[in-house]
Amino acid sequence: MKYDVVVIGAGVMGTATAYHVSKRGKKVLLVDQLPIINDINSSIDHSRVFRYEYGKDEYYTNLAVKSLKLWKEIESESGHQLYFPCGCLLLENRKEGKYAKDAYNTLTRLGHPAVFFNKKEL
Repeated sequence: MKYDVVVIGAGVMGTATAYHVSKRGKKVLLVDQLPIINDINSSIDHSRVFRYEYGKDEYYTNLAVKSLKLWKEIESESGHQLYFPCGCLLLENRKEGKYAKDAYNTLTRLGHPAVFFNKKEL
């Protein structure tokens, strides 16, 4: 059998990807090394995180923004809420680098709400 797209990883992101690709008329093969319910699946419990924050990486930040729009399409089509926004606090040891500040700068430059707190403010 021939496929237009092969998606490796049938967790929540891989499944959503396969769904949207198939909606566009492509033949999709979705594969995973384990059964749906397993101990190492990153999509299996309630504590998973969806975020826009990826340091300096504007491409990945924009990709996250676009993917949330697609998640909302799935919610609308299914009638089920899948995304529960709750905010995110990113903490960083300044001796380690400036990832948090880079993320803040990227988010605000792209027009997304973000707040940067210094040590005293926290």
